[in-house]
Amino acid sequence: MINTIIRHINDIDLAKHYENETDNLLSLLPNQFVITSNKTKLRYKKNQFVEIRNKSIQGSYIGKVHAKNDEQELALNILLDDEVKCVVLIGKAGCGKTFLTAQVALNKVEFNKYDKIFFTRNHVEVGKPLGALPGDMFEKIKPYCASIVDQIGGWSSLYHLTEQNTIEVEAISYLQGRDIKNCFIVVDEAQNINKDQIKMLLTRVGEGSKIVLCGDLQQVATKEFTNGNNGLEHLINSFNGKSDLFAMLELQDSVRSELAKLAAELL
Repeated sequence: MINTIIRHINDIDLAKHYENETDNLLSLLPNQFVITSNKTKLRYKKNQFVEIRNKSIQGSYIGKVHAKNDEQELALNILLDDEVKCVVLIGKAGCGKTFLTAQVALNKVEFNKYDKIFFTRNHVEVGKPLGALPGDMFEKIKPYCASIVDQIGGWSSLYHLTEQNTIEVEAISYLQGRDIKNCFIVVDEAQNINKDQIKMLLTRVGEGSKIVLCGDLQQVATKEFTNGNNGLEHLINSFNGKSDLFAMLELQDSVRSELAKLAAELL
């Protein structure tokens, strides 16, 4: 099952780990986060520690974005690291998973680290289905876009970015056979993807691309994605600790509003 990816350790244990270069005394996983007793934030990357100092990012698309807490600072660190090809951010509603991912994606595209943002999510409706939607392809996929529209400045921003080919939006249902190269791929509501879909999705990631999956395992939409068939949980359990290409972080502090935080905790 899923274990926390943040370790709190004292400076004495860290010093012992440094002294013994051949053994991983702390039994750390690739890309595991460490916060020491003097509040130093580190990530265990390629058998050594990297200090974390990513407290903000900026660009003409996004302005200046600040991490609101330690967890968001850690999230920025792995989102900005292009050597980490697959990132999973999980956590309760309002903790900033999709917001930070969207801002980093816009930053990366602006500075030509990737050709464009590729946004996708599964078509899962909560409650009674609405049936077939009218309009052209863009109109039909608009319901998929609402969560990222909130993070990039509204529908006018989405239209503008789409016209500039800065962002492409597609439903998971249409990804079979794709080879998505040199894109910053964002998968939202990833808790509503099954095991077959997660394999199909990860095998679509082409050369030069990075994929970030955001989800809340406490908000699975239907029983279809539970009972051992949850693709996001399957991905975490299969990849965590196996490769430097993968990193995972659980954000626990809701920063959206006091009411959203209360609802996430009590409902």
